Amino acid sequence: MYENITIKHFPIKYIFSFLDDRRFAIPKLQRDFVWDIKKASNLLDSINKSLPIGTILIWETDRQNSNLLQRSLTALPIFDDNNKHVWFILDGQQRLSVLHKLREGKEIKNSKNKIVPFDKIYLTIDSENRGRFSYLKRHDTEKQISICDILSNTWKKRLKRFKSSKRKYNYIFKCREQLLNYPIPFIFFHSKDIFEAREAFIRINALGTPLTTADKVFSRASAIDLRHLAKEMSLEWSDGFQNIPQIIILQVLAFCWGKIEVGEKALDNVIDRITNQLNSEELSKDEFNKKWKDIKDAVNLSLDYLRTNFFVKDFELLPSTNMIATLAMFFIYNKKRQPNNVAQKQLIKWFWATAVAQRYSGKGYRDNIIEDVRFFQRLAGNGTGRFVFNEKIPKAKILYADYSKGAALTRAFFCLLISKGPRYLENNTEIPIATVCASYNKKQKHHIFPKQLLRNHGFGAKEYNRICNICFIVAPENQSIGANKPRNYLPEYLDNRSLPSFLRSHLIPCEKNSYIWCKNIKKDYKKFLRERMNLLCEEFERVASMKLFAEE
Repeated sequence: MYENITIKHFPIKYIFSFLDDRRFAIPKLQRDFVWDIKKASNLLDSINKSLPIGTILIWETDRQNSNLLQRSLTALPIFDDNNKHVWFILDGQQRLSVLHKLREGKEIKNSKNKIVPFDKIYLTIDSENRGRFSYLKRHDTEKQISICDILSNTWKKRLKRFKSSKRKYNYIFKCREQLLNYPIPFIFFHSKDIFEAREAFIRINALGTPLTTADKVFSRASAIDLRHLAKEMSLEWSDGFQNIPQIIILQVLAFCWGKIEVGEKALDNVIDRITNQLNSEELSKDEFNKKWKDIKDAVNLSLDYLRTNFFVKDFELLPSTNMIATLAMFFIYNKKRQPNNVAQKQLIKWFWATAVAQRYSGKGYRDNIIEDVRFFQRLAGNGTGRFVFNEKIPKAKILYADYSKGAALTRAFFCLLISKGPRYLENNTEIPIATVCASYNKKQKHHIFPKQLLRNHGFGAKEYNRICNICFIVAPENQSIGANKPRNYLPEYLDNRSLPSFLRSHLIPCEKNSYIWCKNIKKDYKKFLRERMNLLCEEFERVASMKLFAEE
């Protein structure tokens, strides 16, 4: 297949010199840095133990292909244009990036927007003269040494404090030699053909991190640098939404190009169509950029609409990521205008029915997504679109839903709670949603009947983790409640006047005969769950302005 293939082995100290010379290049078809601190530590440990870490695959080509270079959003030094040949990394970018950052000793954000602190990886030596690399938030300067100190050119000076222990000093020295002289196999294939390189990239998995559908599609869209455009778009989103999968952007692109289908094949067809149109000049770059701006604006309008109208304050509260793709199409069809009153009512029905019934997951989800895109087209075009929801939800879905699972129904439940303006137990004032609830931190989810209380009465996790037993209570208040019954801890904080408003804000039954006040936990806890289930079902139907649940 390839004109020439060469296999070479380079010790890591040579690889460091290549990095200093900025020989490596990241092609636009490559993904961003995706590893976390655990994978970085494990790689280092494998090298120290002489275990294999895989092969680096390099596409060596002429500078005529330098237009395929990714010059931003990379953890490696930017390629030096003075180099005669371009060494494009097709497999091994993550490993080379880790080696570079370990020597540099700096932190970096990965593609999931999480900090990877390379300056916090330390070597610990045990009493049997065995060493292990691991991530440590705090370290003992007498017992541990950072990897960047070990790899530094001034390592002798940095190791001075260990000279009093010949055993430790010698071990660190041997460890440094092992790391620097560890040979890594490189496979070079020499070709001028980008298509050969692209196909090689798609076939490869990097050390247990398989290519996602988005990675494969981006690799086919290098002509328009779609990965960079998608990354730029996501950087404009607020922190709470930067983890939205980029496949959603690609799905909107496919819908906009008339491919109302879901899946990798549909995305590939659209990318091929766009590429062919650009190559044949049927589509100009300016026309593509204009359409891309419309897509970006529509996605941003969707996020704002979900946050403002449905209390999706954070990505983790979004019932389904596909909601962004379908709702973006409404704004595309509606020429980026906000919905009128008629459309607003239909969108409300769509959101709550789709979230509570989990229409974008499980059997039939593809058909539902496609159906909704066409519904939005009718709704935006002539205003005749009407959201139809025929399959009613059994109330038992609410009764048995587990808050810790993060399913669409669970996230819809938390959005519903946030819509009620939940209040602090301590002073009955409203909890600031943006800073507390939106973090989706489980520490702020409170079991109305505490876990320990229910455990003491023979209930397991399946019973006490149901959403019907959950509300928002901030961490300090949660900890003070302990294993007390609601009938005991609630009056400690609130008087008879403020208690009903607090309970209503958390959608907890507040009548005097409610099972929230029960004494016999074993007998009446399940009755409370059913009582709250009915209240939640009523509230879901009220906000949706439609019938959602089947009669029991």
